[in-house]
Amino acid sequence: MIGSKKWKFLLFIFILIGMSIEGRNNIKKELQIKGEYSNYPMEKMIEWINLNTRNDSIFAGTMPTMANLKLSTHRSIIVHPHYEHKKIRHRVKLVYTMFSRNPLRHIHSILKQYQVNYYVYESHWCTITNRPKGCSFPEMYDIDEQDPRILTRTTLACQTLESHPQPYFKRLFNYEHLSIYEVL
Repeated sequence: MIGSKKWKFLLFIFILIGMSIEGRNNIKKELQIKGEYSNYPMEKMIEWINLNTRNDSIFAGTMPTMANLKLSTHRSIIVHPHYEHKKIRHRVKLVYTMFSRNPLRHIHSILKQYQVNYYVYESHWCTITNRPKGCSFPEMYDIDEQDPRILTRTTLACQTLESHPQPYFKRLFNYEHLSIYEVL
């Protein structure tokens, strides 16, 4: 009769072998999937940036888009995916005020302070409505807002950017949900 420890060890080995066979089959199956990542609006935007902006231009926008922009165009960005730095978190919060109730002139002054030449705007970020109460951009900014005139505004800065960007911004590029605005 096999000892208890030896029996447990053999059982462990058989289970491990079974899992390894199934795991190997799963890996083979996944490696056979052929595909290609495609984000045509982003590709068009990157192409436009490479053709129409200077190499020393500075961009602002949402973190995921800025990461792609930096990687693909080597242009400077003021928000960065290394979000653990306190200064960068503060800058992200300032740039994301585009989705708050603040007036467009306020966002313009923030971007000018950081010498931003272009703002990359994604319209779907302005219209996110499927958030739980208290989790939308305007509600998050309302928590810190002290000015009652801003709290009573019903129009978001991003909505004003879309409809009346002048005299602070000029739209230079638009493709589907992506737009590039020059900071005037």
